[in-house]
Amino acid sequence: AGAMIGEGTSYPNLTYTVNLNEANGEEDENYVVGFRKGSDLAAALNEFFAAAYADGSMLELAKTYGVQEALLEQPAAEFVASESDSDVAYIQEKGKLVVGITEFAPMDYKDANDEWIGFDADMAKLVAEKLGVEIEFVVIDWDMKVNELDSKNIDVVWNGMTLTEGVQAAMECTN
Repeated sequence: AGAMIGEGTSYPNLTYTVNLNEANGEEDENYVVGFRKGSDLAAALNEFFAAAYADGSMLELAKTYGVQEALLEQPAAEFVASESDSDVAYIQEKGKLVVGITEFAPMDYKDANDEWIGFDADMAKLVAEKLGVEIEFVVIDWDMKVNELDSKNIDVVWNGMTLTEGVQAAMECTN
């Protein structure tokens, strides 16, 4: 909730009072980007995230949307392309990264010009640029996200997705 309130969000008049996870004695949630099981795109994004964290560009983008407190240090990572069935090669060959999202400010939402913005949307745009491809955002039925990935209707689920055992069992995830 802390990432969804304050200036520049859908809830500018709300204030942060209690961290429910801390109040319940639990750790904070971790958020990930999801991919088809076995996808080498997860390793490619881990490398990108590590570089963006190290050079400060991830922090600057996070400040834009007020989510800098939620950032975790991204460990150094090196991408090695899959020898077979590479999602990175597939995306580059088709020339487009298809991102499955839902409207979830400040991660993904539309601006006054009907363009997708937000921390996740802007990070996805940077990844598409790095891959040398266009980007397409597709609103998905959240309950069908694994089916959307497996059928290749989308290439990634990038929408403030909480890392759970179920998510880890169903898809590859970023660090």
